[in-house]
Amino acid sequence: MGMLSSPDIMRGVSKDLYTHVSAPMDKSVEPEWSKMEEIRVKIGQQFFVNDYVATISDVKPITSVSGFNLDEDDVAAQASITIQGEHGDYLAKPIFLIRDTKTNATVGYLPDDVDDLGARLTLVNIHPQEQEFTIGINTRQKDWVVIKAMEKPFINILWIGTGLLAIGFAMAMVRRFKEI
Repeated sequence: MGMLSSPDIMRGVSKDLYTHVSAPMDKSVEPEWSKMEEIRVKIGQQFFVNDYVATISDVKPITSVSGFNLDEDDVAAQASITIQGEHGDYLAKPIFLIRDTKTNATVGYLPDDVDDLGARLTLVNIHPQEQEFTIGINTRQKDWVVIKAMEKPFINILWIGTGLLAIGFAMAMVRRFKEI
């Protein structure tokens, strides 16, 4: 049945507060990523990813990549990037891959997504002479939900008035039936 709106009421003496989810995020639609922004950083240097502070802690060679069969001529490196989020630290591990190094070198990138922060990090290039790394950053809107909250001041007076009106209507009906 999908996501249904489940309202909640907080009652008070002078006001009531009504809340409900009015527009949940549609997970079936693929998010739109921004154009890749490339920055050059060194190990330990801080940089910004979607308004969060990130640090590249290390880049190390790896011998196996899930989904790929690496030959002995292939080279792969994985970066460890720590992003300080609002509710804790997140770790992204993008991979830089060079296939067939002896014949026709092909470069591949395996980005890592941090869904909670709306960021995708890619290890774009390695500069061994300067000991720097080019990191590609794509961002998107973070997951969201719209919650409506409506405050109804003095709503109890309305309900008392409605009750008095119903009692008066019932008394008038009884009087009319007695007259007939």
